[in-house]
Amino acid sequence: MTFLQVATCPDWARQLESAGDKILLDHTHWEKDSASWCLKLLLAYCDNESLSIAMSNLITQKLSRFQQMRELITSLGIGFRRQQPIGYDKRLKQLIVKKEPGRVVDRLLISALQEARSYERFAFIAGKIEHTTIAQRYLTFVETDPKNYVTFIDLAKDYQDELTISKRLDELAAYEASLINEGGAKPRLHS
Repeated sequence: MTFLQVATCPDWARQLESAGDKILLDHTHWEKDSASWCLKLLLAYCDNESLSIAMSNLITQKLSRFQQMRELITSLGIGFRRQQPIGYDKRLKQLIVKKEPGRVVDRLLISALQEARSYERFAFIAGKIEHTTIAQRYLTFVETDPKNYVTFIDLAKDYQDELTISKRLDELAAYEASLINEGGAKPRLHS
C-alpha cells in the first residue's frame, strides 16, 4: 500500500474512541456499497474475462463481509439504519474521466485506493480498539483480506501500460490523501 500518501491520523483515532458505533455502522454500509460497485464494474466490462471473474469473487466476499458486519453490530446492540455519507466516495468518483480506456482505469484505481484505505483502517482498528470482540473481528479481516487493492491495480493493466497506471494512481492518491487530511466532522470508515 505504498501508494497511499497519508496514514490514519490521531483525529480519526479519537473518532473511533468516541463514536466507534458510527464507524462500525458505516463499515457495514461500505461492504454493501462496495459489492454494488463491483457489480456495476462487472456489468460495464463483462467482455473482460479476468475482470468478470474478479468482480464475481469480490461481490461474494463483500456480501459475506456485509453479513458478518450486520451480525457484529447487532450483537453490540447497534441497529442497522441509514447513515448519511460524508462524500469521500462521491468526491473520488468525480475524478473519473469520461472517455475509455481512462474511464475503466480510473474506476479500477479509485477502487484500489478505497480498498487500500479500508485495509489500512481495519489494521488500525484491530490494533487500537479495546473491545476484544471488535478487535478480533478486524484482526481476522486483516489476516484473511486478499488485498483486493492489488486486484484492481492488476486489472487496470489490462487497459493501459504500467507507467500510465502508476502516474494516474499517484494523481488519484494525492487527491485521496487531501480528503483524508481534511477529515470529516462525522465519524466514518473513510473520514
